[in-house]
Amino acid sequence: MRNRYGEIIRYNANKIALRKALLNQAKQDKNIIYGAQSINAQVPNIFTRSTSDYDILTKNSKASANKTEKKFDKIVGDNLFYTKPAMHPGTHKVMFIGEDLKQGTKDDFGFVDYTNFPNPMPKYKTINGIRYRSLTEEARAKRKSLRDKQYAFRHAKDRRDLNNIMRYKRFGRFRKWEQHVHQQEW
Repeated sequence: MRNRYGEIIRYNANKIALRKALLNQAKQDKNIIYGAQSINAQVPNIFTRSTSDYDILTKNSKASANKTEKKFDKIVGDNLFYTKPAMHPGTHKVMFIGEDLKQGTKDDFGFVDYTNFPNPMPKYKTINGIRYRSLTEEARAKRKSLRDKQYAFRHAKDRRDLNNIMRYKRFGRFRKWEQHVHQQEW
């Protein structure tokens, strides 16, 4: 019988290593990170939203999910992750098995969602060699989601993300204007 508290402690102790491995894989495979993690990487902390999962665009979602699951299991030293297809076609999730150490129960949570690249490719910004979907693309996706009644359960998060992007863009224009005014004073 497995010690569930030991497994949970091992998972929590390796969260940073898991995140680094995920970002390194995204960098090597030239994947694009999108969603809240993309916004958080491109704006200052005052405009970010807390999130723990990653959404990644890739060439082959199933292969990327399997590769990540194996890498995570190796880092943690036990079989604590599994993959499963998501609600949308072409999307696969890497899931953590949760406190009960059983697959497919309520306490499991998604760590990474892999989706196949859309056509046309979204614009992206490269930060430290990692590709993030551009803020204009993020804003466009949030507006589209807010118009769709099927995604009503996401509207609060999407509205907050869109407002943060707009505030950041206004803040950026203000900073440019402030720097311009200070240069004229000298």
